[in-house]
Amino acid sequence: MGDIAKDLTSGTVGGATQLIIGHPFDTIKVKLRSQPTPLPGQQPKYSGAIDAIRQTVAAEGDRGLFKDMGAPLATVEAFNAVLFIVRGQTEAFLRWSFSYCEPANRLRGCCWNCCVFSCLPN
Repeated sequence: MGDIAKDLTSGTVGGATQLIIGHPFDTIKVKLRSQPTPLPGQQPKYSGAIDAIRQTVAAEGDRGLFKDMGAPLATVEAFNAVLFIVRGQTEAFLRWSFSYCEPANRLRGCCWNCCVFSCLPN
């Protein structure tokens, strides 16, 4: 598989996995932050994160933790895919450009000009 295809696949799968794992935590965080301030002497709607999870699952089922995940799922996959491709191509370019530097310059860290300007046409 080509490098770009591998980066595209990795970014897409990574973005989807990140969202599927993280979205329930975000849902509970939003529920806790948006609960109304209780009046004096009253209990808050949720006593904590575990209570918010229990009430959400009891009222809406397991799907309640993944509610409204469609739009973020479409965007985070594309974003991560582009991010992985750009990172992979940048890394390949730097690896290629550093191959033109002399070893002594690589160790001194002063090879940046050599690497950048070696790619420019004369």
